[in-house]
Amino acid sequence: MSACAHLTRLSVLACSATAVLVVGLGTAIAAPTPSPSAPGTPTPAVATTSATPTSAPSKGTPASASPTQRPTATSTTAGSTPSAGPAATRMGAVANPPTLAENQLVIGVSGAPIGESLDVWVVIGGDGSGASATADRRGNATLIVRPPNRRWPSGALATYEVNGLDSGQVVRGTVRFPNYGGANGGATSSPSATRFQVSLSAPQTSHADVPFKVTGLRPGDFIDVDGGIERAGVEAGYHYELRAGADGTVSGRIPAPTEGWLPGQAYSFTFSANGQVSSHRFVGPQQRRTESQSGGGAPGKTGGADHSGGLAKTGW
Repeated sequence: MSACAHLTRLSVLACSATAVLVVGLGTAIAAPTPSPSAPGTPTPAVATTSATPTSAPSKGTPASASPTQRPTATSTTAGSTPSAGPAATRMGAVANPPTLAENQLVIGVSGAPIGESLDVWVVIGGDGSGASATADRRGNATLIVRPPNRRWPSGALATYEVNGLDSGQVVRGTVRFPNYGGANGGATSSPSATRFQVSLSAPQTSHADVPFKVTGLRPGDFIDVDGGIERAGVEAGYHYELRAGADGTVSGRIPAPTEGWLPGQAYSFTFSANGQVSSHRFVGPQQRRTESQSGGGAPGKTGGADHSGGLAKTGW
């Protein structure tokens, strides 16, 4: 019995040991099981992070579109600059040769900036003469150029250059003078030479105003009156702008200079409108006005009632 009991105890112990071993192995085998599954867990995380680069290029797409829009805006700006250039250089000039060789050359400027300072230089046969003016509120100006040698050569061709001193605009052109006749080279203009007509009466006294009347204009037309003493190197001292009435006529008076019309001195005046020019000339009267002759009238007034719409004095 003791031997059997002893064998039984050994058997139980062996079974216990086996159970312990099985349990131990089970535990040992079960322990590594979560270990391999742990590396598998980051795999989805890697997949998630791999999606991040996918979103990065999508962010880069708007960034790449931004430079595309920037050159587009630049090219648009550059394109507007040249288009503004021609619009800024729209100044034009027309030269009207005088009908008398001793009279001034009239150059009308249009399209200049308001208040632009302008000058012109005319070259003919190696000689030159210049003038200056300022553009009015309509961008127009009249440049009065005196002949370089007291008279323009008959039939000669001259070149001129008008400069805008503020804007830098330049207009160049040529003008041919007519064939002047007569001993003085001064044939008077025919009525058909201009579309409008001017009648001007020479002053009878040294301080009398000079009445004139312009007909044949269109209603609302502007006409420029320029002139003064006829002397080399002396700028035109008189300038006025008038507007035709509903009947296409303009009436006015040229006031005498402060010192009066000088006896025997030649004066010339130019009327220009719509590219047409009419020149007129007279000589100062020999008789100087005195207070007794004038009847105490104010200087520059004729003494009688004025219905022609006189012009303001210019101080020349």
